[in-house]
Amino acid sequence: FSAFYYFTINKAVSSRPAYGQGASIGSGYFPSGLAVLLFVLSLLSLLRTHRTEDKTIEVPFAGHILFAACATAVFIASWYLTGLFYPLAFLYVSALLYVYRVEPGRRIFTAVTSAAVSALVTAVIFLVFGLVMSLRF
Repeated sequence: FSAFYYFTINKAVSSRPAYGQGASIGSGYFPSGLAVLLFVLSLLSLLRTHRTEDKTIEVPFAGHILFAACATAVFIASWYLTGLFYPLAFLYVSALLYVYRVEPGRRIFTAVTSAAVSALVTAVIFLVFGLVMSLRF
């Protein structure tokens, strides 16, 4: 994910010269540095874990974590390809709320409440960032 984030940041700020005359520290400098740092530390952690003795580590709710990571990647890629932030944000938040809150026997109630909360969150994002701050996503 850090490599994807790094390349996304670099594409967003690639219109300016990166080095030499006319180059300056822009808005993508700090996020790019964080992405590179995250990538390097992840590799170091992987190497360190590989050297130590094998221990089985049980991750609770691993399926939920994997779903959230995949849903985030799909959300970012879909937003990048279509430019439809608000409908995709609604679907993304709805899906995450549903997966993390679903209870046996209450699936319909959970789906309805997840959609309602997601609509509220998306509306607040639109009001604050779209109307008040005039930012386009």
